[in-house]
Amino acid sequence: MITWDPNPKHKGIQIASIGTCQFKQSTVQYYYKTLYNKVLTGKEANDVAFSDEKCKELMSDIVFKFKEGHEEWYNTCKKVDCDGQLRVIRELEN
Repeated sequence: MITWDPNPKHKGIQIASIGTCQFKQSTVQYYYKTLYNKVLTGKEANDVAFSDEKCKELMSDIVFKFKEGHEEWYNTCKKVDCDGQLRVIRELEN
């Protein structure tokens, strides 16, 4: 799946959000470098985004290893109360 988002830096140009988790290529590259110390090419980042297994693993790591990681999916999290649900999950983990 591919959706297009407005580019805040360049009016009239859109940025692709790709795969099940709707990652931008740059987001995959950033988190792979930050979480796994691995630099991905654009093609490798796209491969991660289009792989259900890899993108869900990355999404889980973003959500649970970064305090505000779930905000990468701001609109979805507002709809389903991610803050409240994550608070419960984190309390159960302790």
